[in-house]
Amino acid sequence: MTEPLSLFDDIFSDLGPAFKEVIESKVLKYEDIEGELELMDPNDTEEVLGEAGAPICMKDGHFHLGRVREPCVGAGCRIDSYCEVGRKVGSFHTHPLVGVWPSIPDMETSSRESEVFFCIGGRLKDDRPYAACYISTGKKLFINPFVPFYQFSEEPRGNIRFWRQEPEMETEELLSEVFSDRDLAWEFGDEPEFEDIECDTEEELGARIRERILETGDMPERYYDFADSPEGEWDTLDSYAPEQGERLMGEAFDRLALYYNAQGRYL
Repeated sequence: MTEPLSLFDDIFSDLGPAFKEVIESKVLKYEDIEGELELMDPNDTEEVLGEAGAPICMKDGHFHLGRVREPCVGAGCRIDSYCEVGRKVGSFHTHPLVGVWPSIPDMETSSRESEVFFCIGGRLKDDRPYAACYISTGKKLFINPFVPFYQFSEEPRGNIRFWRQEPEMETEELLSEVFSDRDLAWEFGDEPEFEDIECDTEEELGARIRERILETGDMPERYYDFADSPEGEWDTLDSYAPEQGERLMGEAFDRLALYYNAQGRYL
């Protein structure tokens, strides 16, 4: 890899258009979420606060984005480590509100994944797409650079109160990690939608039920009747106005200077 300043040029040259496309399609404009909001429905929370992410891959000296995961919220959000073409060298994800400074989990995850750099995209002044990239200086993160936690020199213009909960497991996860073929036969074998299946053993019946579920992509209705709802709690995020964004990004870069070379650009 090249020196940080030259590397930033390469990153934004190769990835700027892709960053812009993801931000424009996945991040709501400030005018759509301005003011005080309260989000109780998980679908509303995901629409407003969901983060989309993708691995940054390298092949033949150039960077490209890998598969972009749809926006999600919570611990279930993951960026693929696998690059279909080339090798993974970093990651990119979006932030839903003004400001693309990294969270402590963002920094810890990048270090754990041994990334050369990571980038975060969002919207700043006039809702224009903006991305910042962070290249580690090699200094170990031993304090939170945003202590007091995310307390900048300017007060937020509003806040978003939302219901935070662990995301429900996807159908494929349930079938691979929770339900064996015997479980499926025992739990759903007498459901009307599977009555036409003729098998000699519970394992065979369960395997056929598994095939049917994978075809539709949904668990039987009965599953949702007895499944436990994910636990959650109320949380609040500060919301800064677009005209504050550039100033706050400058403060964030200063606070991170010991740990990261950072640079942001409008796309």
